[in-house]
Order: sequence, then C-alpha cells, then structure tokens
Amino acid sequence: MSEAEHLRQRQKEMRALEHRFFALSSSRLFSRIASGFKSCKDTPFDERSYRSNDAFYARYPIVTSSTNSLCRCAPEAKLFDYLIIDGASQVSLPAAALCLAHAANAVIVGDSKQLPAILQTDGPKPDFSVDPAWDATRFSLLDAVIDRYGRNLPMPPPAGTLPMPPRHHRFLQPAVLRRRTCTDDNA
Repeated sequence: MSEAEHLRQRQKEMRALEHRFFALSSSRLFSRIASGFKSCKDTPFDERSYRSNDAFYARYPIVTSSTNSLCRCAPEAKLFDYLIIDGASQVSLPAAALCLAHAANAVIVGDSKQLPAILQTDGPKPDFSVDPAWDATRFSLLDAVIDRYGRNLPMPPPAGTLPMPPRHHRFLQPAVLRRRTCTDDNA
C-alpha cells in the first residue's frame, strides 16, 4: 500500500471515529437533558402568567430572545442565572443595560469585524460624569467592553466544563434544543 493510500485509509477511519464520537456525544447529551425533565409535570402556561410561574422556568430552563424582547420574557422578580449576548458588536449599550439587569452573570460574545451597531449619535447626554468607554453614542456593547477592559480580558472556563470542539457547538443552538427551550415567539 502506498503512503497516499495509507493516508486516505487512515483519514477514512478517523472520519468514521469522529462520526461515532459525534453520535455517542449527541445521544449522551440528549439523554442527560431528558433525564432532567422526567419529574416535570405537564403544566399548561398562558402568556399572562408564565413569567411568575417557577414551574415554567423549571420546565424550560433555556430562554432565547432578542435584546428588544427579553424584558417581556424575563421572569418577574428573579434573575436568569446566565445571559449570553451573541453578536455584541451589534448591541447598543441601552439595549444591553436592559438585558443585563435581568441576569446574575453574563457572557458577551462578539466579533469586532462584524457589522457595527446602529448608534443614536444625537441622543440625550447624561447630566453626570460617565466613563468614556460607556458612551452609548460612540460604542456598541462589544466596543465598550474592549475599550474599558482591553482585549486581554481574563476568561477562565466555568467550573466543571470541558473544552468542546466548535463542530459540537451546534448542539447548543436553539433549533436543536427546541423541545426544551422557549423563544420569545412562542412564549
């Protein structure tokens, strides 16, 4: 067998192992998610009462929303454990402030090379001194965080997590977890 044939065979074997690993990982993930919901009662929720109903957030622990509608989806008198703001380069500081007020912890994800936020440059100015990094007429959320804290933010991994290859992140997308998520469209 030539070296090229050997490499093609090895590549084929590695692809098969990767597919098997992916299938087993998927099965394990969905099994763990399902086991967490075995004790949930099938409680009906209506659009007026779900925000104050602990059973709703126990059954649907992941809530997806736009920054503009999060205030309508947020639990009353409670904080989300985590708020993940994706596309932070497109989020204005006022919208971010409203969202961050509903969370105990935040993960801000963005790419400064993506489309920028549309900022209201002629908006009202505060009567008090504000750190220039938080100037809502000049910065998106991502720009403000980078300007205030620098590009070398310490980002330790959350306790108890394992590194995950990017190809596995698609399992965390709302469409994959649709059966156990609530979006602002169906909340």
